[in-house]
Amino acid sequence: MRLRLLIASSLVVAGLTVSACNRGGGSSAVPSGPQQSASTNRHGGVGALKPIPMVSRDTKNECPSSKYLYCVDITPSNSGPYVCFSSGSSCGGPQESPPYYAYGIIVNLKDKPARKLSEYWDPYPGNPTGQYIVETGTLKSSKRVKYVDQVYVCLEPSGGSCGPVSSIGLIPQ
Repeated sequence: MRLRLLIASSLVVAGLTVSACNRGGGSSAVPSGPQQSASTNRHGGVGALKPIPMVSRDTKNECPSSKYLYCVDITPSNSGPYVCFSSGSSCGGPQESPPYYAYGIIVNLKDKPARKLSEYWDPYPGNPTGQYIVETGTLKSSKRVKYVDQVYVCLEPSGGSCGPVSSIGLIPQ
């Protein structure tokens, strides 16, 4: 109980700190339950929780580090996982406590919801948990970021105790 309270407090403080320090990047609401507004943070991490890339980063195309934690190529043949969150140092281990409720909001560059992409987390909730991105329509190939995956991690299923975590650039292939 004490650990859960400490982690929840850290998430709230980190979220407020990051929101105050963020240099733009738009905002979005955490889905489910009572809606909370939070700015995204390209640097990633809430307390000791860090995003772990699960696919090779795109290094051949432009990926401004001022906007994105990193960029990945998305393809219809690979749904992921694209990113993982774990309180440990890797995502291959057994489930740990507390479980995390992770959310991803995929938007286009005008901050509007992407209609041809959907995402889900498995396991949900989980610690570790991985995000999968599925193309629900045909995307035009690009050499630039066309979509942004805004990822949040929460300690409660209702969307409470969330921290803004990261913005990941998505490049359709």
